[in-house]
Amino acid sequence: MNGGAYPRWRRDGRELYYVAANGDLVGVGVTPGATFGVGASTVLFRTNFGFTGQPLTGAPYDVRADGERFLLAVSPDDPNATPIRTVVNWPALMKDKTASK
Repeated sequence: MNGGAYPRWRRDGRELYYVAANGDLVGVGVTPGATFGVGASTVLFRTNFGFTGQPLTGAPYDVRADGERFLLAVSPDDPNATPIRTVVNWPALMKDKTASK
């Protein structure tokens, strides 16, 4: 691999994730401690991210604490994108629904 951007750690510090220049999301096993060890990098999946060497302002993805799932920012124009709907103040909405019965 030729470097990367947008590093993120798994919560236990045993794996580092980053986006390679070609857009691949890569994971690297790490052994923390007095003798720091780094394993081989593994391509996890392809993203639509890239980087141009410009200053980076936050990662376009995040990783769950156990490293098993990722949340990616995608363009709304992406035909494969599935929208995420966030409902705020849902207890009040539920209260309104039960009151109207």
